[in-house]
Amino acid sequence: MAEPKPKILIVDDEAEILELLSILMTSEDYEVEKANNGHEALKLLKENQFDAIVSDVQMPELNGYQLVVKVRENSATKDIPFVFVSALTSLEEMLQGYELGADEYIKKPIDPNEVVIKLNHIIKSKLRHINLNQQLGDTQKAAMQAMSYSSYLGQVLQFIQNSLTCDSFDSLAKEVFNALEMLGLIGTLQIHTHDGISSYSADGQVNPLEANIIEMARKKGRFFDFENRTLVNHDEFSLLLKNMPIDQAEQYGLFKDILGNLCTAIEARVKFLLSQKISNQRNEIMLSVTEIVTDVDQMFSAIQHDSIEAIQTMMSDIEDAFLSLGLSESQEDRIRSIVKNCMTKTDTAFGKGHSLTSKLKSVHESLSKDIK
Repeated sequence: MAEPKPKILIVDDEAEILELLSILMTSEDYEVEKANNGHEALKLLKENQFDAIVSDVQMPELNGYQLVVKVRENSATKDIPFVFVSALTSLEEMLQGYELGADEYIKKPIDPNEVVIKLNHIIKSKLRHINLNQQLGDTQKAAMQAMSYSSYLGQVLQFIQNSLTCDSFDSLAKEVFNALEMLGLIGTLQIHTHDGISSYSADGQVNPLEANIIEMARKKGRFFDFENRTLVNHDEFSLLLKNMPIDQAEQYGLFKDILGNLCTAIEARVKFLLSQKISNQRNEIMLSVTEIVTDVDQMFSAIQHDSIEAIQTMMSDIEDAFLSLGLSESQEDRIRSIVKNCMTKTDTAFGKGHSLTSKLKSVHESLSKDIK
């Protein structure tokens, strides 16, 4: 028996956008329902079950922000993935949508490939997160009741011990999520290096909107709180905690203290891995330079040898030529004088060459010692 087609609700007051998205989703084998405004969308939500909602932000009467709030307040619709399609893409606007419950933003003008890829991803990702939240719900509640401050610190110490064996950002991220799981927290780790940005989550799936918000909010201070989320920023990384106990002030403050200690430990290991990488790159460069210096030394020695041999051959050929050319004694002396001047200049050049060779060898020996 064939699986039912995913059902999508598209909400937009612009008929052209509504029709474009409808044709696009239908061509991708989605079942589509259309609504011209937020009120019509709520009516369709009462009558149907949807796998995702794609909505404009700016609409009359009931805008997209108000619609997502009503969707999240309703127990029957609160877990439906919600995607905004809008030209409003500043950090503040994206944060507002994210805090209200949106899962993704798609910029206008619409890129059809982006819409298909993001919608497919968000539906699959939401199902995984629902399952994960259900599994972690009881674990978090029990952990919050059983753990004390000393046990939290114990988890941090355990992380420090485990992190000492991490030789990559991937393995470090796994240890971070192991520590967070023991604390009953769900998070996303983002590491910034000269080579780019890497984002990690416990299930291997990072919400694109979430990754963008973390990157854009890196300058908001060491601790940046919004709703029940806390973003901890350091120079080389940011850690987003998505289920902080905001309604429990004492517990919330305790977690922030523990997170401060945990992130200090994370920072130490990230800096070590970065310095190790730089050191390895430096050694590679030094080895390359050493090889070049060696090649230059050998090439100069070969040129010097060939030049001496050529001058000696020329002198011998000239002396032999004197016997058959019938030159006067003064003419022969003149030629010998020219050859001697050439030899003098060559000796001077070779003297400088010997000095250069000596310096190259000194550089070579110094580099070799540094590499060892």
